[in-house]
Amino acid sequence: MTTKPSVFLSNFASRKTKGHHGPGRLLSIMVKTPHWSGADGTVAALMPHAKDLRRMKEGRITIEEYRRRFMMSMEARSELLEPHNLIVQSKKKLESFEVRDGDTLCCTCSRQAAADDKCHRVWVARALLEHGWDVVLDGKRLK
Repeated sequence: MTTKPSVFLSNFASRKTKGHHGPGRLLSIMVKTPHWSGADGTVAALMPHAKDLRRMKEGRITIEEYRRRFMMSMEARSELLEPHNLIVQSKKKLESFEVRDGDTLCCTCSRQAAADDKCHRVWVARALLEHGWDVVLDGKRLK
C-alpha cells in the first residue's frame, strides 16, 4: 500500500498559524505572486486564467462564472494534477520540479473568502483530493 503525498493549501498570511503550512516548500498558485510572498516557485496548472480573474475583479463576470471557467480548465488539465505530474516553475525560471509531499500551495485570499467558497484554492484543494493527494486546506484535512 502506498501513502498519498500530503499537500497543504493556505494563504501566505497564515504562515505562522499552526497546521496551515506543511514542512515543505512554499509555492504560489497565483497569476501574479506578490514580491513579499517568499514563494519558492509557481504552479501554473493551478492558476486561474488572468483574463478571467481580471473580468471577475472588474465585475464583468460573476464569481460563479469565474468558478465554472476555472473548473473547466482544471478538468482539461486533470492529468497534470496527479502526484508526480504537478510541476513547479522555480523562481530561477529555468528550473522546474515536482510538487512534493509536505509542500504548501498559497494565494492571498482570506480564510473567510475560502470559507465562503470564493477562493480558487478551495476549488484546487477539492480537485487535488480527487487526483490522489492527501489535502490539508486552511489547517483542516479534507476527506
